[in-house]
Amino acid sequence: MKAISPTIVLLFLSFLTFGQDALNEGNRILGGGMTFNHREAEKDSPYNLISNIYNDEQTNKFFSFSPYYGRLYKDDVMVGLRLNIATRNNLNIDEDEFDIRRNEFKSNSIGVGGFLRRYYRSNDNFGLFLESGIDFTRYTSKSESTRTIFDDSQGDRHEVFGEESNEVSVDARVGLYYFLFSKLSIETNLLRVSVSYRHQNFERRDIRNDEFTKGEGNVSTAGLNLVNQFTFDKIFTLNYYF
Repeated sequence: MKAISPTIVLLFLSFLTFGQDALNEGNRILGGGMTFNHREAEKDSPYNLISNIYNDEQTNKFFSFSPYYGRLYKDDVMVGLRLNIATRNNLNIDEDEFDIRRNEFKSNSIGVGGFLRRYYRSNDNFGLFLESGIDFTRYTSKSESTRTIFDDSQGDRHEVFGEESNEVSVDARVGLYYFLFSKLSIETNLLRVSVSYRHQNFERRDIRNDEFTKGEGNVSTAGLNLVNQFTFDKIFTLNYYF
């Protein structure tokens, strides 16, 4: 056992060797995050103190996947590509003795972009990075609203609102990285600045009254964030170097 112990120790230490060599020219990185949320809620509560009953059903689903790939073309300097995919589906149904209201929202987005990153090493496993990038994103969404009024002889109210848009965004961020193992690091954002421009095409259809309108518009935004969202995949991102 005494002869085996040093071998085990050396093997363990080699696995834990911190990975500043991973930031040398020619190495590659694979990282990103994924989020999936599913929430359902239903409640029955008195609508008033006499006899009416209020029923509320809610379903919320969200999925996002944001991988990226990069290569160090010289020590501590990386160029890479990134992908962002997201889907959302929200459904809300309200019911009482007078009517039923149903609202559903669906959206999808897919974006591709590139980034340039510069690492600043502090010690063997810890440091700072600066990153700038540009993304092109395609959005589609649909919102559908219906209302059934029990004593309305004119029938249900039904509206559909749809949107398609294209967005160009530029961002810059500052973050910290820490090597857990020789080829695996964890990172977090400290500060992010972003600017975006979106062109929208939208249409609205009132099915009950047979009305249809369409239009377009432009939206420009600028943001300054310490952390995008307080979720694990946004605060901490895992990266694999090879």
